[in-house]
Amino acid sequence: MVMQSKSATQGAWMVLGDKPMQIDLCGEFNFDTVPALYTELLPKIQRGLMTTVNLDKVTASNSAGLGLLLSLLSAARAKGHTLSLMNLPPAILAIAKVTGVSHLLTA
Repeated sequence: MVMQSKSATQGAWMVLGDKPMQIDLCGEFNFDTVPALYTELLPKIQRGLMTTVNLDKVTASNSAGLGLLLSLLSAARAKGHTLSLMNLPPAILAIAKVTGVSHLLTA
């Protein structure tokens, strides 16, 4: 299963694979791409259909990517689900460290 949103001017993201309980993301996380990705992922996380998000193919991210991940983690916790993040991109880790929220990504 591959879901995709693309725009030449806005960057792109893609959901790869159909592994049960895991979703593999690739592409760019920015202010133009994150809203659609959030809309796509939120229902799956709220229903507990995803427990792991693999980010090893994310090519670029800014603070919008960090916001996306924190929002998804919060949504999972609010429903009593656990969500794990794998292979966090260095850019997201750096922003999380500078803003003092890195502990939230692994809690």
